[in-house]
Amino acid sequence: MELNGKTPPAGLKVYGYYLIEPFHVPPDSGFFPVSVILSVSDCLCRLHPEMDWGRYGRAEEDYPRSMGLSPREAQQLREAAEEFMDCWVADNFPTLAGGRRVLSLLSSSGRELELVSISFAGEDDRAMRAAVERERGAAPQADEPECGEFLGFDIVGL
Repeated sequence: MELNGKTPPAGLKVYGYYLIEPFHVPPDSGFFPVSVILSVSDCLCRLHPEMDWGRYGRAEEDYPRSMGLSPREAQQLREAAEEFMDCWVADNFPTLAGGRRVLSLLSSSGRELELVSISFAGEDDRAMRAAVERERGAAPQADEPECGEFLGFDIVGL
């Protein structure tokens, strides 16, 4: 099977879904051969929503304020993230429906957000889930996508 000019590995299993803010490469960078990067790595793309409220000296209201959310919208976001986001195991959404719900709540922010999934095949899938289970006590259980566009590969680490 070839998608988008790329052949994905056979037997991919979804690890989780992520909301990301794409990284727009400066035109004069001369480093990347593309103008936009989609990655679940937070050193390149900003991951949403930021549910680490209280960490790094930030107040709970900082993220909703930075996204231009009203207090009501911030409460709806918190409730949806607590219901749909796997903050304790994998910092992602185990279901496509959950990711879509939170994306809809953030759509008024004016930010360019993309919903992407990360998948692993075979031994890579087993190794990633085992590593997360050792570190966090449980491994994510994600649903399988209805369909999607294979975009490429991402560097993943713990």
